[in-house]
Amino acid sequence: MIFATWLAVWLGSLLCWGLTIEARNPRVAVCIQGQIRRWLPQFILPNLIESNPDIDLVFFVNLQYPTKSQGSHYSTLSHLTLSPSNVSQATFESSLSQVHEQWTTNHSSIGQIAFHNPYSREYFQEKFQTTRLAVIEQYETIQHLILNMYSHQERCIAQLQEYEIDIFQNKYNSTVESSASNTSKHFDYVLSLREDIYFFRPLVLRTVIDQYLLNPRGTALQDSVGRGQKRDVGCHIVQKNCLRWRGINLRGQLMSREHALVFMGQRLSYYNQGVQTHQEILNPEGWELKQLHDLHLHACDVPVDLFPVTVARNLPGGKHCFIPFEIMHKCIPRGMHQEINALDCQKVLRETSNSNKGKM
Repeated sequence: MIFATWLAVWLGSLLCWGLTIEARNPRVAVCIQGQIRRWLPQFILPNLIESNPDIDLVFFVNLQYPTKSQGSHYSTLSHLTLSPSNVSQATFESSLSQVHEQWTTNHSSIGQIAFHNPYSREYFQEKFQTTRLAVIEQYETIQHLILNMYSHQERCIAQLQEYEIDIFQNKYNSTVESSASNTSKHFDYVLSLREDIYFFRPLVLRTVIDQYLLNPRGTALQDSVGRGQKRDVGCHIVQKNCLRWRGINLRGQLMSREHALVFMGQRLSYYNQGVQTHQEILNPEGWELKQLHDLHLHACDVPVDLFPVTVARNLPGGKHCFIPFEIMHKCIPRGMHQEINALDCQKVLRETSNSNKGKM
């Protein structure tokens, strides 16, 4: 009897949640984090804002200032001669103003754009009471930079919760919406993106939400932490179906707000657990999968045709290119292989160098 009553209440709350979302546009908090000199904001307007007129988007951007000790702002193929983002150069103020102008529409706005001085290795060693930062063993030398990224994600979660209080609750407290379900005062989903995100084609969030989050389907991500068996379960988090590196893809992740609060909002405390128990996980992708596993959450693969994201690198003159493994055959949407492969960074830089030599 007690279980039946509980089940009825739970199902009722889910029904109210679904009706509340249906009664208005879904609200998506977009968390963008990374380094300021890798930020490529120009791809957001045409590929995320304009392609989702039926989604209310609020952007929370947290970027790290460069430090003098950082020789390169990329950990992979760092020898390539690339250019810092236009936003991080002399035109910073005008570029930032343009971002505000472009990202502010009738269904999108900026919750916060914040820039932070990076925490040092010593800061994290003291915070976690350890002399060695090596939970993510592949990147021990730049572990503090990875932890800075995760601190940005925690900041985003705090910022979106503050926004919910300031805007959704206080602003609408005297409106009809205040009498609706409590979920109407919160975001519905969180989209986490790297600062150098690139879209092969426009991302339509409604399609992904309807097919994978509201009505979960597909095969759950193979669990590289457990026995390696695939499990047919619902989708708590979705990602594109390649470049997982035995973990989960870090370029873009879409999840419900509730799952984001624990998954993104508790990064550093979870890392501290790894320090205290002397864990070592190969890479960030595997470390995030282990966190997901420990939270009893499951990630589902979305075809790159539906979740067409990758990361790009900036070139002089406002152009961009891709490092080779980002554009492996299965990671490019259908019909775009020739166009994208022509933008291989090594190929583009080699052709540019040969062209310059020919002019001498």
